[in-house]
Amino acid sequence: MDLKELRHDFRQHLLIISDYARTGQTDKLTEYITPLMESVDRKPLQICENQALNAIISHYDTLAKEQNVKVLWGIELGEKLPVSEADVCRVIGNLLENAIHAVSRLPENDRVVDLRAGMIEEGTLAIHITNPYEGSIPLDKEGFPIIEKKNHGIGLRSVQSAAEKYNGEVIILTKHQTFEVDVLMYADTQT
Repeated sequence: MDLKELRHDFRQHLLIISDYARTGQTDKLTEYITPLMESVDRKPLQICENQALNAIISHYDTLAKEQNVKVLWGIELGEKLPVSEADVCRVIGNLLENAIHAVSRLPENDRVVDLRAGMIEEGTLAIHITNPYEGSIPLDKEGFPIIEKKNHGIGLRSVQSAAEKYNGEVIILTKHQTFEVDVLMYADTQT
């Protein structure tokens, strides 16, 4: 199964789970989730105390391993996140999805993604991800990659939207065949 199929399936599962939870159908939710959990052959990663973030991390760690991609984890966040749990998961999920997709085309020895997340001061969440790439990645006047393929580039715009919600910013650098993204989000400035 390729990355597109796995991503599609994951989104479908989330839609079904969300609908059962929203409508209070806990019996059907349990019935649906049980075989999914049984199909997981190993214990999910325990990178940080936040359960939702660990679920996203575990999902992308599995995808990475299936693509022979090594992910270096440096997440120093507790159970309570400084901004919305959904927004942190959206940012980290999109960044990981993009990075894993990018490095999966490289020779196996070069397939490394490095993700760091933590507080740089009280109320300021910083997320940093790097991965190697081949070729060139031109950036537009806003500093985002120029994407010519339809339906590409949406993930980084979603990251930008989440950062802006907290008066934060997204900085993208491409240097020495390394793609870097830094995201800052400020806890008390949500608009």
